[in-house]
Amino acid sequence: MKRLILAIVIISLLLLLNTYYYLNHELYEEYPDNEDIIEGFEGKVSVYGTVVNRSYDGLYILIEHGSKSKILKVVSDLDVESGDRVEVLGLLQKDEITPEKIIVYRKWFYYSVFIRSGIAVPIIVYVFLKYWTFDFKEMKFRRRKDA
Repeated sequence: MKRLILAIVIISLLLLLNTYYYLNHELYEEYPDNEDIIEGFEGKVSVYGTVVNRSYDGLYILIEHGSKSKILKVVSDLDVESGDRVEVLGLLQKDEITPEKIIVYRKWFYYSVFIRSGIAVPIIVYVFLKYWTFDFKEMKFRRRKDA
């Protein structure tokens, strides 16, 4: 009985901590993110978005938060293509970012994660069901006798 009460208390505390962080995570961010920038913040920021255009003086990224979006200019001669995803840490002034650090995720690489997962899931399900079966009477998984 004491173990059950202790387990309930620990799970309740974990749920409370998760709820608190979910509701107040913006208080613990080191730099403002997309939501703050769309609302008009200027200063040192960390943004992520999709490259929509490349020009001789920089690249333009589309940042989104919910139903709102905004296009920002990143002053950089980095070789990127439309559709690539970028994360930028830098100084934002009048919808223009002077970057300190840029991370680029190529469009094909971003989508390859989903393709690999789509291939892996059926294989994992097959292997799992080959060795295990679900016992509906006891409501638990049991190892197959022939496995």
